[in-house]
Amino acid sequence: MIEDLEKTRNEISELSNLSEYRYENIFNMSKNNNFYFYNILKNIKFPYNIDSQLYYIKVLQARTPYTTISYQEYGTQDLWWLIVLSNKINNPISVPLPGTNLIIIKRKYIKNILDSIKNLNNV
Repeated sequence: MIEDLEKTRNEISELSNLSEYRYENIFNMSKNNNFYFYNILKNIKFPYNIDSQLYYIKVLQARTPYTTISYQEYGTQDLWWLIVLSNKINNPISVPLPGTNLIIIKRKYIKNILDSIKNLNNV
């Protein structure tokens, strides 16, 4: 029988913790027998009109994977998903081309955004 735990991975003591920046932290966990799994039906959508004070535009000079952009901008590749979601990118595996303009959420707002997402999990 599937049990919806209504907790993220880091809230389950039997599982190892992940970096707070990992995409998996968006999803609550479920359990079937002794097996844990993510409830991947949840998704996060950023508004189309993000307040311009929260971000800046980065113009890519070369083909650069989102994980590399994340590392350059945030010091971790784990926030690739934030770049993808804030730019409404449908295929995160594609590598953006030179000249692409990307919305980059300013570092000082990352914690607030992650906290807001966590609070959505608790609703």
